This record gives sequence, C-alpha cells and structure tokens, in this order.
Amino acid sequence: MTEPQRVTIYSAAYDRSPGASHRLLRQAAQLYAPGLAEPALASGAHGKPYFPDAPQLQFSISHSGAYWLCAFSAAPVGLDVQQHRDCQKQALARRFFSPAEQAFLERTSHAAFFDLWCAKESWLKFTGEGLSGLETVCTVSPEGGFPSVPGVNLQLLPLFAGYSACLCTASPAEIREQFL
Repeated sequence: MTEPQRVTIYSAAYDRSPGASHRLLRQAAQLYAPGLAEPALASGAHGKPYFPDAPQLQFSISHSGAYWLCAFSAAPVGLDVQQHRDCQKQALARRFFSPAEQAFLERTSHAAFFDLWCAKESWLKFTGEGLSGLETVCTVSPEGGFPSVPGVNLQLLPLFAGYSACLCTASPAEIREQFL
C-alpha cells in the first residue's frame, strides 16, 4: 500500500491589500519549513509560482472572498477555493465544461458548479497548466463519478460554509489544516 501524500493547508483571512498573498505565502513557508531563509519567488511557463532556491517545497495558492489558502507538500499539489456567488453557471458550463461535466451539472441542478470548478482548477494548478487548460480536463468519469481525473486524487474539502475547495494530489492525501 502506498503511503499517503502529506499535505499541510494554511488558511487566513484575506484582506486583498497589495502584497498580502506574498506575505501570507512567506509566513506559511516559514511555518512549513522553519529553517528556510526568506524564499525568492519565480513563476513557471504558465504562471505557477515556485521557490527556485527550495525546489523541495511544492505549494499551491488560492483565494476567494474572505479566504486565502495555501497547500504545502513534498510532492506536487494543486488547491483551489471558490466562494459561492451568483454567476451565469449555465453559460460558464457551456463555455468551459465538457459534455460529461455539463450533464453532471444538469443532474445536480447546478448545485455542484463550484465543486466542479474547484476540481478543474486544482488539477490545473497541480499540473502547472494554468487556466489555458481549463477546457481540456474532464473531472467527471465516463461512469458519471465526480470528482474523477485519471492518475490523480481529487478531494473536495469542507473548509468554510458558502465555499467550495478541492485538493489535487498524485495519491490520496493526509491533510493537516492550520489557520494563520
């Protein structure tokens, strides 16, 4: 049996002030890896941030509404959070979701829209593809199971009322949560 991937998710109130996300990221990095000096940030080809001087630190950041989240692990990880809000769910689904995902939403009366969106974005953050790959991934299995993407583990997280969150890892994850 494979050992679970250990993931620490840090969360904080998000005030949207300039530089808030980077400050919170550095604070979380110091807690996750206490001996780490002030890490420099860089971005990959599709905008995924990383620490060039600490490649062993894999992380994924997301923020929505009042919350900021960051997942740290020794292996690749993707995390997304979305505040439930009014939007054109059907129009967005037609534009960005596969036929299988659209059928899934029809069966759930669009109640799962934000769960589905988070599953897609967490996978995109896991792979580093960024939003350019939003239409290429289908998070509903051919049998109609959700969340499901071959080769990865998608886990919906019940973190905050009125929000959806999803974690994407290579294998099932053992999650520890910490509020900053």
